[in-house]
Amino acid sequence: MKSKQTKGGKYMTRLHASFYSDTLRMDMHLNILVPQNCERTPEAIRQKRRPPYRVLYLLHGLSSNEDGWLRFTSLERYARDLDLVIVMPTTHRGFYMNTAKSYAYSDFISLELPAYIQNLLHVSSKREDTFIAGASMGGYGALKAAFTYPEQYGYVASLSGVTDLSARYQEGPDPKSPFEFDLLYGGQDPKGTDKDIYQLVDQAIEADIDLPKVFLTCGREDELIEQNHDFKDRYQDQLQLSFQEADGGHGWDYWDTHIQDVLDWLPGLDD
Repeated sequence: MKSKQTKGGKYMTRLHASFYSDTLRMDMHLNILVPQNCERTPEAIRQKRRPPYRVLYLLHGLSSNEDGWLRFTSLERYARDLDLVIVMPTTHRGFYMNTAKSYAYSDFISLELPAYIQNLLHVSSKREDTFIAGASMGGYGALKAAFTYPEQYGYVASLSGVTDLSARYQEGPDPKSPFEFDLLYGGQDPKGTDKDIYQLVDQAIEADIDLPKVFLTCGREDELIEQNHDFKDRYQDQLQLSFQEADGGHGWDYWDTHIQDVLDWLPGLDD
C-alpha cells in the first residue's frame, strides 16, 4: 500500500443532498465530496482549460447508509489531494437490485443517480472517468452495476464484497429479518439470473466488449475470503483483475486501510 501524503491547505467540500427519486418514488439521501479547487470553475470548464472531474460512486454495506464512509473512515483526508468527486448514496438494505417485490435500486444507482450528478456537478460522463466501488453488500452492488452496464464504468473495486449471491441464498433467511429474504429473492435462487455476478461477467466477456478493470481486496480472516478467491481464480485470465488479500476481518478497520489502495489504483487522479 502506498503511503498517502496529504498536503496542508487542501480541502473537500462536503455536500449532503436530499432529492426525490422518480425511480424509487421517495426522497433519497446522499453525501458528495467535491475537491475545493478554484481552477475548475464553470467558466474554465466551458473554455476547456480544465476537464470535468472524474467521479467515484462509493456504495455502503448492508447495515450502513450514506454516512458510513465518512463516519468510519478517513476518506475525506485520503481524497483531498485528488481530482475526484466521490458520491455516496444510500439504498437501504436492498442489495442494489431490481426486484418484483421491492424497489428498483439497480436502476436508481446506474441510471437515475449518474444523470442527477452530471446535471448537478461538473463531472465527466466518459466511461474511463467513471468508477464504482463498495464494501460488503456494496462490493456486490459495485460489481453488479459494472457488469450490467460495462459501457458506463471503466473501473470497479470491491472491498470484502459478496461475489456469490447464490451461496448467500443457500444460507436461508436471517432470523432477525426473515421478510427480507422473500423481498430480495422472491423464492428463486439467483444463480444464473441477472442478480448473479458470474452470469453478468460471463455475458460481458462473451459480448466481446471493453470490460471494466477490476480490483478486489478481502481480509484473510473475512468469511467472504473464499468467495473472493473463487472469483479471482475464475477470471484472473479473462479480466484485467488486481487481487489483494491482507490480514483483517469484515469491517471498517479493513476498509479504512484498503480504500486507500483503491484510490491509488484508480487512474488519472493527480491530473
